[in-house]
Amino acid sequence: MIGSLGRWLTKKHGGRSEPEKIQRIDWPDGKSPYRGLQWFNQEYAPLFFGRDQEVAELIAKMSEPGGRALLVIGASGSGKSSVVSAGVWKAIIKEGRLPVSAQWLWQRIQPSDGDTPCDALARGLKETFQLSVRPRLMTTSPTLRDLLSKHLSQGQEWILFVDQFEELFTSGFTEPDIQTFLELLIGTAQDQTNRLRVISTIRSEFLGQLEVYEPTLKLLNSHYGYHLGPVSPRMLQEMIEKPAGATGYSFEPRLVERILQETGQEPGNLALVEYALKQLFERRKGRMFTVEAYEAIGGVVGAIATKANEVLSGLGEEVRGAFGRVFAELVHLERDYPPTRRRAAVSEFSSDPAAMQLIDALAGQECRVLVMSGTGQEATVEVAHEQLFSAWPKLKGWIDKSGEALRDIDHAEEEARRWQKGGSNPQELWLGSRAKKVLAAIERFGKRLSPELERFLRPHQLLVAKLHEDLSHQERLLIGQKLAEFGDPQPGVGLRQDDGVPDIEWVEIPSGRIQLDGIDHVFEVKPFRMAKYLVTHAQFEAFLKAKDGYRHEKWWKDMKESDVAAEPNWREANSPRDTVSWFEAVAFCQWLSAKTGTKIRLPTEWEWQQAATGGDSTREYPWPGEWDGSRCNSDESRLSRTLHPI
Repeated sequence: MIGSLGRWLTKKHGGRSEPEKIQRIDWPDGKSPYRGLQWFNQEYAPLFFGRDQEVAELIAKMSEPGGRALLVIGASGSGKSSVVSAGVWKAIIKEGRLPVSAQWLWQRIQPSDGDTPCDALARGLKETFQLSVRPRLMTTSPTLRDLLSKHLSQGQEWILFVDQFEELFTSGFTEPDIQTFLELLIGTAQDQTNRLRVISTIRSEFLGQLEVYEPTLKLLNSHYGYHLGPVSPRMLQEMIEKPAGATGYSFEPRLVERILQETGQEPGNLALVEYALKQLFERRKGRMFTVEAYEAIGGVVGAIATKANEVLSGLGEEVRGAFGRVFAELVHLERDYPPTRRRAAVSEFSSDPAAMQLIDALAGQECRVLVMSGTGQEATVEVAHEQLFSAWPKLKGWIDKSGEALRDIDHAEEEARRWQKGGSNPQELWLGSRAKKVLAAIERFGKRLSPELERFLRPHQLLVAKLHEDLSHQERLLIGQKLAEFGDPQPGVGLRQDDGVPDIEWVEIPSGRIQLDGIDHVFEVKPFRMAKYLVTHAQFEAFLKAKDGYRHEKWWKDMKESDVAAEPNWREANSPRDTVSWFEAVAFCQWLSAKTGTKIRLPTEWEWQQAATGGDSTREYPWPGEWDGSRCNSDESRLSRTLHPI
């Protein structure tokens, strides 16, 4: 054993000092004095030990004129939430270490408590002051200041504990929402005429994202950013022994030393110790925590996996199969950042009985790797602690295997919001292949698409609707190409789903009399139907690939059969097929006639003329009035290629 822990244990064993006597507290018999993976809250504050120095330093900062907004920074699992919610709360509210602070009000929120961070703040205000409705918070601080002045009595202040500040960046909030929240919150707190104090906790790896915003950048550059370091061996020993001693429990000889040795000083191990201690309590003999029980749970490192796997093994195969669907909603992944927790509404799983059973089991009294809170429509579920992402091999393996797909989904959600906010420009859509990859991942995890993500990944109807707007030829070409990538849903463009035969959209052409230029003859045209669109690449490819298609001799009767079809100039599925000879076109029509049971042929020149004028022989062009280059793909378009169906 080396390092500070080894030196401390050596020194400890070398002395024979009597253990410190711990004052007993009134604690329900049979209730664990350890929190497992959950943070120490106000109920457990009497059992919060080991961080006296840190609490004292935070209180000292809060006593300074500029200490009305504090930021507590630390690694995941360093105990940030417990230090504030139990240690600082107890010092201020219960012990009154600041002048008249025993009268102050305390409220804990997380940014993800609301649809926006300001909505989470409004929910906190509603809960503290028992308001009938959530207040509407404006971007200017006087609104919040006036609300607090109205509801706080003389000498009172409102301490807002914003836990897990990193949720500002992992919950899909927009930049303006984050900026508004930070300006409102920190601006109000730092104005000494107001009666708001703010203390927040954030994981250290998210500090870079706080630097983007002026209010938090100033806070980081001030004296009021507090870095919470790892627990020392002495602190950890107090955290292990004192809650037991205060509630009348004890450890078998050498068990505490063994726990300390196996814990080490890796960041985040504190959560693993707490979970192992809670499991020891569940397996206690009388009022004694035993070595036998410690070995049975797999020690500090193995305790979580042992219990979670034990619970999973007792569930049916269908319920275990919901593992990915549940955790896909509870894990947030970003590139270059470790996994973070995501809170989800329980109602999101209400239509999935297997998922609900899995949540109930993993959040049950025996396991607690998930935490459920709230009731009814407000009920939520989340992973108990981020250390689970590495300490539970099953979950870690699932994240390693599914991480790329989950990151793609989260990135797509961010891009969808940005795209819609920017005006839903078709040019900014992803490639269709990339969208299909994300859709496959969403289906794999059984996730629901938000309206924004639905429009972003399945923009078909949006694109078709835009075709009816006043567009340039280049814009129409772009939309046609995007429709080809995502799958053009327009009738008459692709293939029938049931048999893969070209789907032709027919237009009724009325009868009429046509006289062609240079021909002294009037052609009588009977009513007929004509395809709305030119035959597309996908439709002609179906003819080429069919076993009874292009290579079948019966379609070439009395014609010169082609050896091989010419390569098209453009391969988008919905683009008109070019480089097709007259013979190939006739063979295609005969094949399609046999497939559909309808007599299909190429139109005559006078039928083309009748279709182009819509039966109105007075028209010089296919549209009323003069020449309009926007209505056709002529040389004026400068595309030098065919356009997709419109």
